[in-house]
Order: sequence, then C-alpha cells, then structure tokens
Amino acid sequence: MRLGSRPMRAVRGFTLIELMIVVAILGILAAIAIPAMVGFIRRSKTSEATTNLNTIFKLSVVYYESERAENRTIASPQVGFCQVGNGPLTPATPGGHKQLFGPVLPPSFGPSGISFHVSDLVYYGYTITSSEPAGNCNGAPNRAMVYTFRAIGDLDGDGVRSTFEMAVGSADDNDLYHGRGFYIVNETE
Repeated sequence: MRLGSRPMRAVRGFTLIELMIVVAILGILAAIAIPAMVGFIRRSKTSEATTNLNTIFKLSVVYYESERAENRTIASPQVGFCQVGNGPLTPATPGGHKQLFGPVLPPSFGPSGISFHVSDLVYYGYTITSSEPAGNCNGAPNRAMVYTFRAIGDLDGDGVRSTFEMAVGSADDNDLYHGRGFYIVNETE
C-alpha cells in the first residue's frame, strides 16, 4: 500500500442463490397473476352481452307499446301490444374474435322490427324467441312469457358457448317487465 492511498474494498454482488430466489418468487407471482388477469379480461367482455340484452329489452318495450296501423287489416291505428317474431342468432357463429353485427339484419332486429343495431364489432350473437308470430298485436296482459332474449358467445374459441338469457313477461297493466337478473350458463367460456 502506498502512502495516501485508500485500501481497496471488495466488490460484492448477489449470490446465485439470491438470484434464484428472486426468479422463483417472480415465477410464482406470474403463475398466479396471469390466469387471474385472463379471467378479468373475459369477465369484462361479458358486459357486452348484458348491455346489449338490456338495449334489446328497451327497444322491444317501445315496439310493444307503439301504435301500429300497418299490422292491422283495418285502417285505424290500434293501441300497440305488438310483438316481433323470432330472430335467428346474429351473427350466426360467435367465436373468440369480434365480428360485425349484421350487415343484413333479420326482420326482428331490423327497421321493421325493434331497430336493434350495433355499429361496433361484437363477441356475442343475439337472438329473440317470441311467444307470438311477428306482427301479432293485442297481446294479452299478465303473461309469464312474451320474449326470451339470448346472447350466445364463445370468448376463448374452444367450442363451448356461454349463454346470457333474459326472460320477459307482461304485467297486469300489460307493461313488459324482465326478471331481476340474467340466467347465465358458462359465463366466461
């Protein structure tokens, strides 16, 4: 050692064991976090189904309560209670990717029906099951089943479909109502 010089300090880094422990901890965190994140993403995609089913319900109420002279053989308008008919699954083959709703809409969804259209791409296909044929008016009050609306999808593309279903009935005053929740099968499939 020379006079006036400082002694050299030993440079110390991480040991191999310390690095292996850090890598193991990161691996465990990733193994827990990634599946949870995938589940959260799928669950967020299901909000499309519930939002669109609520929109379909609201549009069907407007259609049901509208005066419609064109559905009657007489010239005077009548006081509504008309139903759209059954609507096929649109888009017909929902899968793990988004697709156009339409571009050709079945009559129940189109302008002669409830006028339901989604301008954005969708994960789910939507269908209407009606208790009456299209254009049937003077629906009776207090019916347990007027419509069933469904959203059917396959978010992960594995062929197993998820279903969101809303049942619609008519009350004593012939107003349409739906249940408090949705009937759901395989929510995040």
